[in-house]
Amino acid sequence: MKIAFLILLLLNGLFFLWRSYFAEPIQTPDSLAAVNAPGLVLLAETGTTIFDSKDIESDAAETGLPSELGGGTAGDSDIVFLNNSLPFGTERERCYSIGPFIESDALDSIQVLLSDNEMQFSVRTLTEPELYGYNVILPPFSDRKEAEKMVEILVDKGVTDYYIIADGELDNAISLGLFREHRFAIRHVAFLEKKGLSPTMNVRYEDRSRHWIDYSESGETLDTITLQRAFPESDIQRLARACP
Repeated sequence: MKIAFLILLLLNGLFFLWRSYFAEPIQTPDSLAAVNAPGLVLLAETGTTIFDSKDIESDAAETGLPSELGGGTAGDSDIVFLNNSLPFGTERERCYSIGPFIESDALDSIQVLLSDNEMQFSVRTLTEPELYGYNVILPPFSDRKEAEKMVEILVDKGVTDYYIIADGELDNAISLGLFREHRFAIRHVAFLEKKGLSPTMNVRYEDRSRHWIDYSESGETLDTITLQRAFPESDIQRLARACP
C-alpha cells in the first residue's frame, strides 16, 4: 500500500513538470484579442432594426397602422428586409411581351391601348423563314426552247397545270403545282410518275415578319382576358419576361 502511494505521488509530480515546461498554454478570450482575432458584433450594437415582411403585415393588422410602417417608428434607412420582398402593399414591376402580330391593324390597336394607359413599350420585329409550301417541278432544262418542247409533251399527256420558271436557280424549270400540304404534293408526284414523267418536289420557304411589343406595368392593366376580348380570332399571347 505504501509503494502504491509513492508511485501515485511520483506520477503527479511528473505531470506537473510536463504541464509547466512543455504543454502549450490554452488561449483565453483575452489572449485571442491579443492576436487580433475578429470579434463578434451584436446587431443591437449597430443600431439596425431587422424586420421580416411577414411580421410587418401581421403587426400592421394588429395596430391598425399602414403596413409600410409595420406599427413601428424606425426610419427607412434603418430597416433590413430578410426575404428580399417589398413592403406589404407595394406593387412590384412586371415585364411582358405581347405577340406575335402579323397584321399591322392589330399592332396599331394594341399600341393605342398601351398609350391610353400611359404605359411605356417598345416594338420588336423578328423576321424568320417560314414554310410556304411544296413545289412539284421538272428540273431546269438547258434553255427556254427545250422547256417549251417539254410543255408540248405535258399537254399531250393531259397535264394542264404548269408554267415555265424564268429566273433564279430554277430558271427554265417547269412548275407543275404548289401545295400547302405535303400529302397532296406526294399524291401529285405519284400521279405524274404514272404518266411517265420524273418530277421532283422542292420545299419552299418565305421570310415572314412578326412583331412583339415589350412593356412593363405594376398592376394588371392588360391581362390575358383583355387580350382575348380585344383579339378573339388571333393567337396573340402575353409572355412574362425578365425586366431589363
